[in-house]
Amino acid sequence: MSTATPHPSALAALFLDLGAVRRLVRDALGCQCAEEVFREIVVGSPTVFGDARASSDLEILVGRRLLVEVVRVEALPTDPPELRRAVRALLERGRATRDEHRLNRYRLVLVGDLAEEIANALRSEAAALDERLHVHSLALEDLQGLLRAPS
Repeated sequence: MSTATPHPSALAALFLDLGAVRRLVRDALGCQCAEEVFREIVVGSPTVFGDARASSDLEILVGRRLLVEVVRVEALPTDPPELRRAVRALLERGRATRDEHRLNRYRLVLVGDLAEEIANALRSEAAALDERLHVHSLALEDLQGLLRAPS
């Protein structure tokens, strides 16, 4: 079993199936978005809004309401305090983008191996910053299985 996540363009290719976006948003992220928001989906590799400062692997804009940013854990610092600072910077940038474009929510999805206690701390930090910011962590295998599921 490989622990390396695929190249960002390979991650983006997984989301060419709009059913995969719906499964990610609803099943993995727990978002209860109305069905009509799935009529307009934009996948940006690396970004939807062309932000040159972006460090994301890809972004998904769902219905001009929800911005999902996908980042490989292996692209982030491994030292827990540095990791927290890097994630906080992503959350602050995500919040600024969300607010600038008048979106409802921003969800940061960290893909790869991340210790549960660190993931929980990052989720708590996001909730403390803003109730419309969320952090999710998914193992690559779980993400791939979810995206390959039948629509």
